[in-house]
Amino acid sequence: MPLQPKYYEIMRADEHDFIATRYKVLSKQYIKIINIFSIALGFGMLCILYGRKANALTYNYELPLKDIIAIILSTIFVVAFLGLGIYYIMVYNYYLDFKKKQKTIEPIAVEYKQHLQVKGVLKYYVGLLHAKHKLVEVTHADYQIINIGDEINIEYASHTNEFFSYF
Repeated sequence: MPLQPKYYEIMRADEHDFIATRYKVLSKQYIKIINIFSIALGFGMLCILYGRKANALTYNYELPLKDIIAIILSTIFVVAFLGLGIYYIMVYNYYLDFKKKQKTIEPIAVEYKQHLQVKGVLKYYVGLLHAKHKLVEVTHADYQIINIGDEINIEYASHTNEFFSYF
């Protein structure tokens, strides 16, 4: 029997709270990273300007204003470009999940089962080779019930792929 296509639903309140918390944490980390880049690039810009000014004084020529403006504008451009790139990589998908409140429910066939001992605790997994989440941790009772070839549904955030649950 072919698998049903994946479909979308609105997140439950606890799932949305989880995404909101991750979004807030990553936004704060993003601001810290951009501050560090801004300070480092600003310091680099000052070093370049100081070197150019020292060179101008040594060889008795005037440092053109267009050179100073070009260095400042290039630094601002690099900070803005890095800022947008880092935002897109780190935070943007969490922003989309936070605003749209949409989760994906995908039926997938179990392709293998395994159990691992992690730090003295036995954990049970089912393998889903053709899904975004390759291993899903299940309870011991579900591990006993689920067989290879059975279909389970996994729920995850649509943009960040944060795993929520299975059923």
